[in-house]
Amino acid sequence: MKEANWKFKDIQVGDTVYMRKSVSYGWGQGRGFTIPVKVIRVTKTQFVVEGGNRYQKEWGTSIGDYGSAKKEGEDQSKEMKEFAAHVKLMNSVYSRVRDIQISIDIDNEVLKEFDEFLKKHEEALGLLKKQK
Repeated sequence: MKEANWKFKDIQVGDTVYMRKSVSYGWGQGRGFTIPVKVIRVTKTQFVVEGGNRYQKEWGTSIGDYGSAKKEGEDQSKEMKEFAAHVKLMNSVYSRVRDIQISIDIDNEVLKEFDEFLKKHEEALGLLKKQK
């Protein structure tokens, strides 16, 4: 494709483009958001945005990663931050619940062992009670 027809042929440092960024949660799950980023460097065939992502001027496709840049888009930065905070909170809650479950499991094991000890030594304990 001739340079004259490139999608981002006139891109300049300081321009805003839109890219997709995802917030991960769970195994292989994530939710994507469109966020604005500033162009910080331009070469003859590429441009670089804040965060270091590089894109081809011809189509706006990402170099070395998946995705593409867009000239226009909806700024979902606020929604992304809110969702990321929600995911962080939920991960914290899940972690605490897991810690409590582990604690309960350990306590149950201790109780089982104590119960087995009592059953094993029931006769000796009975003798002690009779002597009192």
